[in-house]
Amino acid sequence: MNDTILGGDPRRLITHLALYGLAAICADAGHTDLRLSWTAGMTPRPRLTIDRDLVGPIVRTHAATRGWTQQTINLAGKSRGLMSPRLTTIADDEGWRDLQNRRHIVLDALTTARAHGDLYLLRALGEPCYWRADPRTGRILQDEAANRLEMQPRNNGAEFIGTRLSKIAKFVADRTPAEILDGLLGNHVRDEFSKNAHDGRSATGLDAPGPVDNAIVWCALWGISQTALALQTTRAALTSASIRIEQSEHLFVPLWHAPWHPARLRTILASRQLNEAATAFLRNEPLDTTPRHWLTARGVTAVITFPVTIHGSDKAPERRTGTGTLHPLGPRP
Repeated sequence: MNDTILGGDPRRLITHLALYGLAAICADAGHTDLRLSWTAGMTPRPRLTIDRDLVGPIVRTHAATRGWTQQTINLAGKSRGLMSPRLTTIADDEGWRDLQNRRHIVLDALTTARAHGDLYLLRALGEPCYWRADPRTGRILQDEAANRLEMQPRNNGAEFIGTRLSKIAKFVADRTPAEILDGLLGNHVRDEFSKNAHDGRSATGLDAPGPVDNAIVWCALWGISQTALALQTTRAALTSASIRIEQSEHLFVPLWHAPWHPARLRTILASRQLNEAATAFLRNEPLDTTPRHWLTARGVTAVITFPVTIHGSDKAPERRTGTGTLHPLGPRP
């Protein structure tokens, strides 16, 4: 079998998530023997064990058949993506009941269809939070149950599904399989969403502004499905691969060379050991031998950390991932 080696730089978070998402999309298409890895050398690139001739048709079909991404709900007189985790403020109990009932219809249909990949993504994205309120004002903290990788700016009512995911789906579905593969391999950049603008936001916070191929974006947004989200009653939900050091937010991912099954990737991303390693590196502290041994025994060679910066207005802040820093773990014990 010929491997598919994607384009991209490991210092860009979107490159990692594109690998994760492509693996999830191919697994959803029935390829259960997939393995993910990174090539060796000074400039590692993401690799997936699937024949490259299969990739374009799989991704095109996947983008063309995600009907739930097109479903909407009317909020404050505007049409919004029904399954978005962050939405326009819902004003009353009737609005919450309508939202929940309609979301449950989608979830039940996906469950009946055994659409595991779609359910993984929706589980990871989270949902509008109805159970937490500001103790001082009583205002519902509606965004507190969303994944930290969902970084769609909320200006003018924009949201993740209706504003971004559903539109990227249409652009990718309109391509030929060859054009999709061309973008994933890094041979050509087609940014239909942002029209190749130098300050385009197609990356949705997973990279700096600028042109990015929409097939990469589709896979990267789907890569969020491989992260874990822990909902909480007393504070905001916790996202694997996300930590806050003092007042600064960071994201982190592993780098490895030996082939991993997607399930192992999900386990590593959600592990306490990876979190401990990233925390130690960001604080410039020695890493304990226990998490170091645990990670290296599973093939992790380095941890890459990414700063998250905030841009724009306080009313509609734009969270954006910066260039990553590679922290080697050292040889396996």
